[in-house]
Amino acid sequence: MKLFLTLVTTIIIGLLSSSSVLAAADDSDPPGCCTLTKRPGSFLEHWGCLFVAKANLARCIKEQVGTARWMAQSLEWGTLSTFRADPTNTDANGDDDVSSGDVSPFGNTYSFADGPCGAGSGTPYFYGSNLDASFTDAAKNPSVSFTLTEASLKSSCANRHEDLSACAISAKGGDPENPPCARVTLVGNFTLVTEGTDEYTYGKAALFERHPAMATWPTDHDWLVGKIDVEYVWTIDFYGGANVFTAEQYYGSDGNRFKTDLRASADKPEIEAEL
Repeated sequence: MKLFLTLVTTIIIGLLSSSSVLAAADDSDPPGCCTLTKRPGSFLEHWGCLFVAKANLARCIKEQVGTARWMAQSLEWGTLSTFRADPTNTDANGDDDVSSGDVSPFGNTYSFADGPCGAGSGTPYFYGSNLDASFTDAAKNPSVSFTLTEASLKSSCANRHEDLSACAISAKGGDPENPPCARVTLVGNFTLVTEGTDEYTYGKAALFERHPAMATWPTDHDWLVGKIDVEYVWTIDFYGGANVFTAEQYYGSDGNRFKTDLRASADKPEIEAEL
């Protein structure tokens, strides 16, 4: 009965909070980063990179990594994948038994922000709780990946008008799996950001700017700020197959402004891309 009353109270608070947020919303100033620049490169430049000469290799790498950084800054949600123990196998304490080795990939939709609009860090930050499977999974095995698709841009920024025909499902070739519809997977280790640090303040403020409803979520969930320290990036943004880039290349890209001061404050060395 107590669990039932808690659930009902949470639902009522959520509905009341949603109503107040909707009433205060200003359609002329949508949340997110919907006014940022368009994706780097042009259609002709993408074609040129299929037949790139060595002299232009650096430009193509810079453009491709810049697209990955543009997606991390412009998009609002993606799929966070962890290794999840079989929930039917539990140990003596009733927790998922990961010692059995019976684990499988588990994907979960998650909102994120890589920093404030116009000043992304490239590092995705998350607002979650240990009540959620992804945070508990990552605590046991921090190896995760986070996948983004350009096809989600329209759902994040309904007023953007650039051509997304490569992503729109049609008989003419458009589809989220169509190579010119960019996709990127960020692979690395999931860690919690220590509350009270400069980075915690930065990450939480960016999340609340990009996802204002987060400020209305139930206060009894013990919310945490997590992040992925990216180790490498897998991406497809045009024909010709996938590309894999190192963390040094990814964090050194100038696809968007890069907050080197934030990474320094988080005890991360500044990294310059060797492009």
